[in-house]
Amino acid sequence: MEYLKIEKTDFTPEVTVDCDKGTISIVGICIPEDAVVFFEPIIQKVDCLMQNKRQIIFDIYLEYFNTGFSKNLLALFMKVVELDSNENSKSKVIWKLEEGDDELRESGELFEEISKLDFEFVEIPQH
Repeated sequence: MEYLKIEKTDFTPEVTVDCDKGTISIVGICIPEDAVVFFEPIIQKVDCLMQNKRQIIFDIYLEYFNTGFSKNLLALFMKVVELDSNENSKSKVIWKLEEGDDELRESGELFEEISKLDFEFVEIPQH
């Protein structure tokens, strides 16, 4: 069983990657000091998913993220697009956001446009 769990901090989100299920979950605030280092173990697990030729389902619920995180998240999406084009699988992103958060919706739409992954936008009621 291939599994990765990165615990949430004040600056980084909780991340879980389950190679058996083909899922990647990213939840929280995303302002890591070094986004490349933060993403390194996640990219390694995507390699595991690619070796298993699995469809990847992203479950993403971000409160806020910085430019460094954004660039690395896009790189992760583009890596998954390689898998999709090679294996005819159809990975997708479930992009969760609070109702009325137009800024996060626009960010998700931009990721969708650039990556060409299928996005499903899910609005969560505000507390």
